Amino acid sequence: MQTPLENEAAAPIAVGNGGKGRLTSKSNADRITPQERWKRANPKKVWAQQCLRSALKRGLVIQEPCRVCGNLDAEAHHPDYERPMDVDWLCRRDHQAEHKRLKCEAAT
Repeated sequence: MQTPLENEAAAPIAVGNGGKGRLTSKSNADRITPQERWKRANPKKVWAQQCLRSALKRGLVIQEPCRVCGNLDAEAHHPDYERPMDVDWLCRRDHQAEHKRLKCEAAT
């Protein structure tokens, strides 16, 4: 004698989750990371950063201390992305403050 479960046919795909099966969802490999999205939206910035990185490796540009506080651990800030080697050297704190200042200036 068969039990009621043996008489049942296999459930269709995606039953139990409202029909929202995995057939249309993207795999992790297909998802775009926030970094990749930023790179696609800002090709000029990416180009300027790559140019400067290459120049630093070749010794064409030398990293300097922060122009505000003198901290030796400084980052490059591009005031104009058309000129990738013309940078202001700022520590992380002063670099963030500069971007905040520029954002506030642009809003007014």
